[in-house]
Amino acid sequence: MTSRIIFLFFVPFTSSCIAMKTPTPGIPAIPACKKCAANLVMEMYDDEIVTTGACAERKFVCKGMQASIEVFTSAGSQGAVEDEGTDTATLRATCNGAGTAWEAMGLMVTAVECSAVPACAMCPVSLITVDTANSADPGSKDMDPETPGMSAGCSTRTFTCAGSNPVIEINGGASMVTGPTAATCHMQRCRDGVGTCKRCAANVAITQMFFGMTTTTGASIDRTGACATWDLVCTGPSQQSWEINGGEAVFNDASDGVVDNVVRVMPTCDPTGMFFEFGGVNFMTADCSAGA
Repeated sequence: MTSRIIFLFFVPFTSSCIAMKTPTPGIPAIPACKKCAANLVMEMYDDEIVTTGACAERKFVCKGMQASIEVFTSAGSQGAVEDEGTDTATLRATCNGAGTAWEAMGLMVTAVECSAVPACAMCPVSLITVDTANSADPGSKDMDPETPGMSAGCSTRTFTCAGSNPVIEINGGASMVTGPTAATCHMQRCRDGVGTCKRCAANVAITQMFFGMTTTTGASIDRTGACATWDLVCTGPSQQSWEINGGEAVFNDASDGVVDNVVRVMPTCDPTGMFFEFGGVNFMTADCSAGA
C-alpha cells in the first residue's frame, strides 16, 4: 500500500489600510523657475517681480537724466542698459529653470546698479548773464575769469571780482556779496571801489495798510546816475501816505508838491552803499497807507 504525504502551504493574508499622500486636486506643483529668491540680485529702488507667467520675471527701472542700469555677473560688470534719451532705463530678467538665478541678455545676473545725472548738474551756462563793464555805469568792470566746479554732485560756478573794495551785484543789485561766490542762475555784475553809493541793495521792507497800494519793486532801483535812487510810489483812494520806520518820517500827498492821490518819495543810496536815505532818514521799512 502506497502512502502519500500531502504538504499544505498556508499563505497568511492580511487586509490593512495604508495612508497615501496625493496631490491636492486642481493645484499643480509650482515650477522651479518661479522660485528665484529676490536676494539673488541686489534690489533696486524700482524693482518688481511678477509670477503670473510661465516663469517669474523681474523688472528693474532706473529714472533720471541720462539714466542707465549697469549689469553685473560673478565675473564683474557686463555693461549697461541705457535710457536711449527717455530718462528711463529698464532691465527685464527671468528666473532660470533651476530657480537658482535671474537671467537677462543670456547672463546670470548677480547685481544691478542705477545711475543718472542729477538735474542740478545740467544747469546750462546761458541761465546766468554776466555783465561786462559799462561806460554808462561808473565803477563797473569785467568779471574776472570764473571757475566751474562740482559740489555734492551738482554743478557750481564761482565768480570772482577783484579790485578795490569789490562787490558782486546779483539781479541788478537786489542783493550783493562782497567776495567770490558760487552762483546759481543769477545775473552778476562786477564793480570796483568807484561808485560805492550805487551798491545799495533793495533792503527796505515795503508793506501796505488799509487801501494803500505799493507799485514799485526792487527792479525800480535806478543805478544809472552818480548814486542809486529808488522811486517809491504809494497810491490810494484818499489821504495816502508813506510811513517810514514806523513813524520816524511821514510823507503825505502834498509832500511831493502835487496833490494827486499819489505819494512819491525817492531815497538815494548813501555814501556807505548800505542804506537808502531821504531827508536824513535811513529807510528800513516803508508802509504805504490810505485814510491815515
